[in-house]
Parts: sequence; structure tokens; C-alpha cells
Amino acid sequence: MPFDAVVDEIRTHSGRRNSVPNFDPKNGNETARFLFLVEAPGPEAAREGGIVSYENPDPPARGIRRQPESALIPRSEIALWNIVPWYLGREDRSAIKGARAGDVVKGRVFVPPIIAQMKQLEFTVLVGGAARMAHVHLSSRTSARIVSCHHTSAQVRIRNPLAEDENIEVLRDIKALSDAGQGGHGNDSGFSSSMDALPHGDLRCRCSLECGGRRSGRRRSLRDQICSVSY
Repeated sequence: MPFDAVVDEIRTHSGRRNSVPNFDPKNGNETARFLFLVEAPGPEAAREGGIVSYENPDPPARGIRRQPESALIPRSEIALWNIVPWYLGREDRSAIKGARAGDVVKGRVFVPPIIAQMKQLEFTVLVGGAARMAHVHLSSRTSARIVSCHHTSAQVRIRNPLAEDENIEVLRDIKALSDAGQGGHGNDSGFSSSMDALPHGDLRCRCSLECGGRRSGRRRSLRDQICSVSY
């Protein structure tokens, strides 16, 4: 199933048809070796016909572009997506808000169907704290190697002047490992590419790790939803 079809099903299952953008067709996407997961779409990406692209006119997007380029990762090897695939913010797109844990819990279930289409995926890169909240959830749903990077916003660079250099170092390392044939294989975990199993607003925890895979019929506390792991 091509990414366009997966995105259309995400829009249907999430009930957010007008705020889930498409993938950037200039990137590798289904044939990529590296999946970069950032926080949530900005206003430009979420407009009608918008795409998740590091060519969008916002500082985090420029950071996402600059850092892989510095690590010699071509865009033909990259897929760029959001851990929360829909826009978070005011309806008039005048202001965005950061993804909270509850947003990540709702959005993370739509990542494995993306991974299932990526036959050459080796590394998933979680960019920023919101994306890192999904680490445990994704660890049981892909055998691709999962690494973390700092958010690419100006605020993060101000707080940590080394953030960009540290990100580039991580990206250079995974590029070298991939070129040496030492990456993982993202879609051999047996996870179905079908959306049929996805929940419609169900926030119960589906992690089989720290939480023990509890699946009772009641809604779990937010602490249980993220498996008591903080990043």
C-alpha cells in the first residue's frame, strides 16, 4: 500500500481529514532507510494540500533539513512524518501548541502502519521529547533500530548550544551503520499493514513491555498509557 493510501486511511480513522498532511514526494518515503518522526504538523503542513516537508517555512523544518544534510543522508533515504499526524492548535491556524502525552498516545498508533510499508527501513529517528514518548510503544512494533535526537527548534538550541552538533553526530553514526549493513529491518515484526485493527479513540495501553500488556476494557490512567516512562 503506498503512503498516500495509508494517509487517507489515517484521516478516516482519526476523523481529522482536514488536518493530516501528506508525505513529501521529494523524499524516499516507502523506499527510505531512515524514518524521522517529529512532533506534529505546523500550520503550513496542515493546510489543504500540505505536506510534511523540511522545505516548509518554519525553523524546526530548516533544522530537520540541515542536520541530515550535514550527516550526508540524502533525502532519497529519508521519510519524514509526525508522531501526532494531525495539526494541534487553533482552528484558524494562527497558533500551534505542543503535543502532550495524551496527544502522543492517540497519534502513535498510526505509526506502525507507516512502518509496515517501508521494506528497507533500518532506523527510526525520534526527534524531540514528544516523539520520544513513543519509544516503548514502537519498540514492540518494529525491529528497526530506534535512536533519539534533540528537537530542532531555536529554543532548544538556545538552551543547549550543543544540540545541533549532537544530533549530527547521531545521524552520522546511523548513516555509517546503515552503509555498513548494520541497520535493523523495520517491517519484519509481523505487524499488519491493515488499519482494521486500529482503535477509534481508544486510549488503552497496547505496550507489551513495562505495563505488561494490560488490556482491560476500562480506560487506563495517563501514567499507564505511556507505561510510566518519561523522556
